Amino acid sequence: MNSNILTEAWQQQHERLRQWTKAATAAAKFEKPPEWYRPELNGWSGDLFDGGEDQQSGIAKAFSAEECAEALKRMFRSADSMGSIGEAKLLYMQGEMLASMERAFRERHKQWPKALAHAAGRNHGQQHEKGVLEVCIKKQWQDLAKAAAGEQS
Repeated sequence: MNSNILTEAWQQQHERLRQWTKAATAAAKFEKPPEWYRPELNGWSGDLFDGGEDQQSGIAKAFSAEECAEALKRMFRSADSMGSIGEAKLLYMQGEMLASMERAFRERHKQWPKALAHAAGRNHGQQHEKGVLEVCIKKQWQDLAKAAAGEQS
């Protein structure tokens, strides 16, 4: 494997984000008007209502981590092309970053009723005494801590 393994998709989105950040800084200094961030399209039309056949493939094309996934598969399928743990981690992190960028882009463009419903759900689920943080996550961690200490739940 190549130790300089940055996927084309990640490099494109990274460069696009870097360019936009420069433009945003110039806008903050009143040097030029602000620009709206748009990802590298990578085959997507750029139309927010173009979801593709499955309502995901349109926008998902812009943030596709398929190249990362294929490189990871090749890495682990053959002993001849086995890479280092660092290379595997780098590929994985690139895919996660692309997925995170897609989620942030979708979050920014969702309609207000959906935004209100999500905010209400987070508010109820994260602060409520019977919410997911208390009932599920905290309890699971407490059970793990007890098990690690040799105690019974």
